[in-house]
Amino acid sequence: FLVKYSQDSLHKLRGITRDCLEQLMAYHYPGNIRELENIIQRGIALSAGEFLDVDALPPSFRDANLDGQGQSVHIGEEGVNLDAIIDAIEKKYLTLALERTDGVRKRAAKLLGISFRSMRYRLSKHGIDPD
Repeated sequence: FLVKYSQDSLHKLRGITRDCLEQLMAYHYPGNIRELENIIQRGIALSAGEFLDVDALPPSFRDANLDGQGQSVHIGEEGVNLDAIIDAIEKKYLTLALERTDGVRKRAAKLLGISFRSMRYRLSKHGIDPD
């Protein structure tokens, strides 16, 4: 896919970084091969260098590898902001729990294994309106 879409685009890539390859290999593809193809195609479009890197992959793919859908976690040479990562994961789980419980906060709290009070605090912290 890298060769196919790189040739079709104005941005010619010479290859893929090891980190990017590891991320792509570790990811569980719910959409099978089509999803892999789409991720690479978008990554090529967003790539700034000669090699496809994790930073050029779509945010939805990178987020999936952080929230437990993928099997690996990436720490670049520049490091990470752990607090921001934890906040993003927490927000995603809060949102998913609310969706699954049709916005019923007590049920969502139970689903997440936290108290209702903790649920209210976390929703407020992330600016999530359950309604």
